[in-house]
Amino acid sequence: MNSLFFGRRQQGKSTLAFHLAQQAGLSIAIFDVNAQFRAWPESTYSNLEDFELALLEGRDHLLIYRPESDPDAEFSICADLLWNRRDYTLLIDEASQLQTAGRPHEKLGRLIRMGDARAVNVFQTLHRPADSATLCRSLAHHWYLFRTTLETDLAVVAERCGMRAAEALQQLGPFEYVHWDDDKQALDVVKNPGAWFVDIHNALPGPGEESDGEALSEVRDAAVAG
Repeated sequence: MNSLFFGRRQQGKSTLAFHLAQQAGLSIAIFDVNAQFRAWPESTYSNLEDFELALLEGRDHLLIYRPESDPDAEFSICADLLWNRRDYTLLIDEASQLQTAGRPHEKLGRLIRMGDARAVNVFQTLHRPADSATLCRSLAHHWYLFRTTLETDLAVVAERCGMRAAEALQQLGPFEYVHWDDDKQALDVVKNPGAWFVDIHNALPGPGEESDGEALSEVRDAAVAG
């Protein structure tokens, strides 16, 4: 299953993508270009040999690879390491760095074309629909979109998801999103961020401590209630 998550910074696209990856019930591999997933330092690798060893040993249900120098080259190796595996979700955060509007990274293209046959979910987060490759959009089963009023992006959304989706995007509040199910040609507006919030930025708090994520979750619930 291929899913795209679009939204500007601090709108919740990475958080939502991770929540849905958890809901899929499979092992999760994250390619974390901009170090957004900081809550699991013990499962995070920036050395390809260590990442490969963790994969071979089946060390964790969650593995995060954080490239340090060349995301394009390091993704090639990560994708090769993952190629023969089955039944997992690959979440690529800031996936615009692995594609142009004309074409995706070669290994990304291979994964999204063959993912269904290998029981692999590929989740990509990007700032704007216009940043995604045409192939990625055409093969996406699900679109998750946070508020935008940019005409270029609205045109992309209208072309694939319909005018109702483009119109709904402009009316969204904080942390609300539109879900387009391309297989069913169905549109849904989701307004309950408290149901999907996960703190991906902070390590788990110790006894008696509160994470920033818990406080942010309360803010999001208040925004919805208001």
